[in-house]
Amino acid sequence: MTVNLCVILGNNFRPHPNMSKKEPVAVLFLCSGSKCREGNKKNHLTAKHYLRKKKEEHTHQIIHTHCTKKCALAPVACLMPQNEWIWEASKKTIKKALKKNIKKKS
Repeated sequence: MTVNLCVILGNNFRPHPNMSKKEPVAVLFLCSGSKCREGNKKNHLTAKHYLRKKKEEHTHQIIHTHCTKKCALAPVACLMPQNEWIWEASKKTIKKALKKNIKKKS
């Protein structure tokens, strides 16, 4: 099921420019809870730059979630649809997970 987000401009509706017409191949969820927030801000930038470098930014989506209640393992990330949880996520582990995911896709 494809969701088409719209921007409301007066009475006019148009597709949001950042939405691709295809569903993403994978979604990286980054926890935004108080213990994860700072680490995952850096991880978000790392993932964004890595995907852009590999020309995969349109096939992967990055979403910030509310607290995942795994604070002892912060920062926490999850790569879907593989359901791959990344505990104590760092720039290195985020890149490694995305690299593995891109290879599987190919």
